[in-house]
Amino acid sequence: MYEAAAVYHPQPYNLPPETGAFLQFAADNADINVFTIDGHNTVYIMGIIQITPSGAIVAEQSIKKLSNMPSAKDIAALAHVPMQVYENYGVSRFKKILVENINYDDETTVSMLRKTDILWMYGKWSCRSEVPGWNGYIECLTKNDQNFCKSRILFLPFIDQPASNYNTIYTTLRCALENGKKYGHSTCIVTFDQPLYMKAREIVAASPETSELSGIILRLGGFPHVMLMSYLGSIGYIMDGSGIKEALKVIYAPNSVDKMLNGHAYARAIRAHTLLHLALSTIILKDMDIDDDAHENLRTSINDVMRSTATYDGIETLDDTLC
Repeated sequence: MYEAAAVYHPQPYNLPPETGAFLQFAADNADINVFTIDGHNTVYIMGIIQITPSGAIVAEQSIKKLSNMPSAKDIAALAHVPMQVYENYGVSRFKKILVENINYDDETTVSMLRKTDILWMYGKWSCRSEVPGWNGYIECLTKNDQNFCKSRILFLPFIDQPASNYNTIYTTLRCALENGKKYGHSTCIVTFDQPLYMKAREIVAASPETSELSGIILRLGGFPHVMLMSYLGSIGYIMDGSGIKEALKVIYAPNSVDKMLNGHAYARAIRAHTLLHLALSTIILKDMDIDDDAHENLRTSINDVMRSTATYDGIETLDDTLC
């Protein structure tokens, strides 16, 4: 009864963009009744969620109790999303997408090493047993950071069709667009994973410039993870034969090292490269000439971090000590 009442409860009101409110949508396939043995009776549909800052949601009313249990037919009709047929406008795939040349004449070298990195490596090198690992160190730095807001996730009705179908993706885009327009948002941001993103990108690119679909901004979900996997794999390829594999075999099982170096064992690879980075920095710091004032400043900063009185931005704005 409570679930039925929640279905009948209207969606909360989102503030318009003039107030600084922001809306974005994410869509992906949702598999129900998954049977991994025979593959039968599994339902493949499209699920959509709406993400917005919690401050952009007008206070909700409490869910009203229902006196009678509605029928399944009534509930299905309430959240039914009618399918819309995608019609190609005569544009072949990605021909309308413009790829600009990248000017490599303006190359600049920028150091990716931040002061927070140096401070952590110094703390571990100076044998401060209370200095935690990288994750704990960052947690101490950001513990008192209040410059963020919580997101609110709203669930939109499922689209009862296979997610990879062009009509389903087109209906998803229209659904997200209409939900944004209800609150005055003319620009709509929708995130898909790679297979669905390719088809959605094709649909948006093929639409006329005057179409409402031109107001949709598509984002590739999971791309940072895929990009980092490729980056880790490139490190393993470039450093092949340097001894990195032999060094990691001291810590990890030999069979897993190959997967770490090609980027597939992502979590282990991140941990392994962090340990290698720390080991190399320890060797470098041993040969560096650090005066007493610099030592004192670094120790003070480490103590501030451990007491959670230092912030990430505060460390980055300190006077140069080792950089």
